[in-house]
Amino acid sequence: MSMFRQRVLEALHDRQLVEYDRDAEMVYLSPLGVRRVEETLLKERIT
Repeated sequence: MSMFRQRVLEALHDRQLVEYDRDAEMVYLSPLGVRRVEETLLKERIT
């Protein structure tokens, strides 16, 4: 799991797409991440 944290979670956290609480080991989708997901899903539905 540490490779996943390092390569995926921390990268998404650095890009501000998720809020990663290392102490609690919890991940929350940030408002920017929500917007990115919604834009991607809506774009796929339209095309």
